[in-house]
Amino acid sequence: MPSLHGRHRLDPSPDLSSDNLSVSSFFVENLLLHLFLVATTLFPLFGPSSVALSTPGDDQVGERSHLLDFKHSLDDPEMLASWNDDIHYCEWDGVLCQDGVVVSLSLSGQSLKGPLSRSLFALSGLVSADLSFNSFSGELSGEVSNLRNLNVLSLSNNGRSGELPARLGELAGLETLKLGFNSFVGRVPPELGMLNRLQMLELSSNALVGELPSELSGMSRLRFLDFANNLLSGPLPGSMLLTRCIK
Repeated sequence: MPSLHGRHRLDPSPDLSSDNLSVSSFFVENLLLHLFLVATTLFPLFGPSSVALSTPGDDQVGERSHLLDFKHSLDDPEMLASWNDDIHYCEWDGVLCQDGVVVSLSLSGQSLKGPLSRSLFALSGLVSADLSFNSFSGELSGEVSNLRNLNVLSLSNNGRSGELPARLGELAGLETLKLGFNSFVGRVPPELGMLNRLQMLELSSNALVGELPSELSGMSRLRFLDFANNLLSGPLPGSMLLTRCIK
């Protein structure tokens, strides 16, 4: 049997073994070429460059425009300099998406100032919104109830004022509500008692007054409660006495 190494492999002699070898080589070369063409075709779809498939023009549900409205409502929009047309909105600082839908805003401690734009409440896919430790001012709109998928809402350590909107009670999936260290006034709305999945309620250091409504006893899963530094009076409602951490 002829050797497959050295000169014999490329020998153009007309014997049958060499002919078979030439045919095999031709077949292998064509197979490799075919695989190369397939790979170069599929790689852009599944490789690292797949990010390019999501461009700013792919916004199908208005998420990008809602975020830009929020940015431009700030006293200094350049505090969110990465929010620009050169970067897909799902890659902007503090933004997390799932299938192009914004599900999380994490903008704590970004020195953001201004009113809280209503466009924020149009991001109906939001699951978590952390805007704490900024300088957002003004009242909290009842339109916050549009965020029906919200699990976490943190607006603590800002300059919010006005009364707590009763429509917070419509956020049925809410598990964490942090509104402490603001300037909220008035009574605690009884509608908060509808938040039966709530585990953390933080309303400290505001100017809330009156007795806590008995409806709050409906918060059967509550594990942390902080009403400190307000002007509240009266006893804690029913099951709230069983809360593990009360301040």
